[in-house]
Amino acid sequence: MSMVKHVDSYKKAMVAKSGDKFISINWDKNKEKLRQTLKKNPEKQGNIALWGSDNLFPQTLAKIVEESEILPQIIDLKAKAIYSSGVVYGEEYVDEDDGQTHFVRRIHPDIETDLEEDNFSQYVLKAAEEFYTYANVFSQLSFNVPRNKIAHVHCHDATECRLSVQNTLGYIDKCYINANWEDGGNENDSITVETLDPDQGVLEQLRSGKAYSYILPIRTLRRGHKFYSAPLWDGLRTSGYLELANLIPKAKLDLMKQGMKVKWHVEISELYFEWKFGKGVWHGFTDEEKLEKREEELDAFDDVTSKSENSNVLFTMFGWDETRNAKIPGWEIHEIKNDQKGGEFITDLQEVRAVTMQAHGVDPTIFGSGPGKDKTSGAGSDKRYAFNQLAILAKPDFDQIMRPYRLKAAINDWHQLIKGKNTPENSRFAWRTENYRIATLDTGAEIKNVQE
Repeated sequence: MSMVKHVDSYKKAMVAKSGDKFISINWDKNKEKLRQTLKKNPEKQGNIALWGSDNLFPQTLAKIVEESEILPQIIDLKAKAIYSSGVVYGEEYVDEDDGQTHFVRRIHPDIETDLEEDNFSQYVLKAAEEFYTYANVFSQLSFNVPRNKIAHVHCHDATECRLSVQNTLGYIDKCYINANWEDGGNENDSITVETLDPDQGVLEQLRSGKAYSYILPIRTLRRGHKFYSAPLWDGLRTSGYLELANLIPKAKLDLMKQGMKVKWHVEISELYFEWKFGKGVWHGFTDEEKLEKREEELDAFDDVTSKSENSNVLFTMFGWDETRNAKIPGWEIHEIKNDQKGGEFITDLQEVRAVTMQAHGVDPTIFGSGPGKDKTSGAGSDKRYAFNQLAILAKPDFDQIMRPYRLKAAINDWHQLIKGKNTPENSRFAWRTENYRIATLDTGAEIKNVQE
């Protein structure tokens, strides 16, 4: 036995590593589990820890994303940066001479079949989108009937998942899954699944447990959050920037509509119609007939002035009253001026987009030129560098959302399936994104094949 590690001061469990197999010592039922602090007076409904005061916070976030013109693109970009050019598995080991970490990619038909049945690529993208939208991922690990292997990993919609309040030891041990929280869903009509404590001995919990399915909450609890994490971009909502971002397009649309409304004010003297139809005839018309004649005149005017072929035609109208020896007032046409010159709110929109990308940790160069004049999109190398930086900074997030598959690999002993004859004994099963490592940025060869 090469290593024995004491897990915690409460003698919660002992884990021994012999070669590449894990030997687990079960929970000591006579000893107290490691306690966690209890949340005093948590917002709850029965045994459910409310996610937001109305228990609909993830639904609120989903609506905000749907109504935004840029949030879906940013979340999609970050999810793709996680997935990179694909997720691969293999053996990872540390060279004892130089201390460098090496990764050797492997492929095994049994693992490939398992991943295909899990729809693995879909899991990675969905889990990444859930992580960057809600900062909470609810992954379900399900055992086979003999309960000796994990058969399936599934990522639930965060909008459907709610955690239980803490038990007497401070653990969150249940997850309630319900598609109808908005319509009064409660714990009684929810699917209840056992929940793993993500902070302590998850592998041991799986091995020593009795249930066939477990929810593994994936989240980084920050700033006093006990049950659910809040996305880093939520500050955009609380600060009002997202509301401003939605108001700007609406305000520009209103301005455009105003600019497309009536541009001309036309005045027609009553004397004009007396002159055209004859004074006696005109005054012999009923009010309805006069209104009809006026509308016919305006329709004829509109027909002439609205045609593109008449855009440069001179429009004249005149008449003479011989009894008064004076010009008959005709039409007076006045332009209704619009002081808007175009480009309103562009600076505001640029500011909102910049703040939104900053909140997500995304370099604006990736998206190219934004709205406005004299905006450049940046060189191709700038985009390449920015995306690769994003992929590298996403490594901790990748490790989090891949945790269910690290557990599956350990339970199913995938390392034994792929272990090479010439790899050191200290090798282990590992997941990688293909273009995680960067070579030389200045030569443009950023992505290096990690297979060595």
